Amino acid sequence: MKAKDVRKKFLQYFQEKGHQIVPSSSLVPKDPTVLLTLAGMLQFKPLFLGLEKPTYNRATSVQKCIRMNDIENVGNTSRHHTFFEMLGNFSFGDYFKKDAIVFAWVLLSNGFGIAQEKLWIAVFFFFF
Repeated sequence: MKAKDVRKKFLQYFQEKGHQIVPSSSLVPKDPTVLLTLAGMLQFKPLFLGLEKPTYNRATSVQKCIRMNDIENVGNTSRHHTFFEMLGNFSFGDYFKKDAIVFAWVLLSNGFGIAQEKLWIAVFFFFF
């Protein structure tokens, strides 16, 4: 599958699940706490912090990202890159982990045809 086909299938799937397709934001973010856009959720940070009210309950995007915090690993592994696109689906009080896992499972197994026995689910909990 070509990258453009992965992007298209991802966005269409989540749009069919009621997500608003949101375009990639600038690589130079409005957020003064970071130098570059380094994650797909960055453009939604004001919504997650309650600083702005969302006009939709669900969003999906393909966000262009630049990361420099692990630049010493670029070229040494196949997982470390300075520029990449992060595909994301986001809920603003509409659903949580259980539904997010189901969305991902169905997309990966049915949409992209990945064998279910090759998929693993991990949920991380943070306690403060």
